[in-house]
Amino acid sequence: MFPLDHLFHCPHPLLRRKREQILEHLRKKGLKLRIPSPIISTWCSLLSSYFDGTPPVTQLGSPELQRAASSQISIGLQFMPRGFLSREWIPAMEAHGCQSPDRKLASMILFLWLDATDALWRVRNDIVHRSQNLNELAQEGMLDDQLQWYLSHYRTVLSCHDYKIATRYKVEDLDVIPLRTKRQWIHHLEVAKTAFDQEKMILAPGQQLLTNYFSFRGHTPQPATA
Repeated sequence: MFPLDHLFHCPHPLLRRKREQILEHLRKKGLKLRIPSPIISTWCSLLSSYFDGTPPVTQLGSPELQRAASSQISIGLQFMPRGFLSREWIPAMEAHGCQSPDRKLASMILFLWLDATDALWRVRNDIVHRSQNLNELAQEGMLDDQLQWYLSHYRTVLSCHDYKIATRYKVEDLDVIPLRTKRQWIHHLEVAKTAFDQEKMILAPGQQLLTNYFSFRGHTPQPATA
């Protein structure tokens, strides 16, 4: 797979919507240049097949159009949005009454590379660098669930002198806490829980932790049991 292929197949909603817009802009651009509608429709069909990963339509109208499409497919549809168009489009455009097909084909090559692929690349950069991607959103949801669990169970899974680790945040604050901070808090909570689990494992049956008899701010000492 070529490095840029991800741009043309990524299922992210923003990239999918941008690809749909590119096909619509391609159609408008071609018609504005007075490129025959059958040529434009075939280009859009081939690009759509490449974007969606579906087999391209090969049964077309005129022999010239059929030959141009077959030539483009043999070159590779992955090269089409990169600006590599077959020379066979020129006689196909001439056969459909297009004037100055070489210049119009050159204009479409520039459009495909500068206006289409470059636009997709900019959307991809915005997703990766200027907003949360789907992976980060999934991670944040998982961390929020863990933090809420600790907030509900800290009295039973943490030593009383570690309660302050779990009570430094509130559920309603999770939406504004940075992802990096949430990761750090989960790390400290897991370390504290592991230490408390190990401390409980070394107790003799019925033996109480010494800290159970200590008084901490906001915490009532646990009564000893026989």
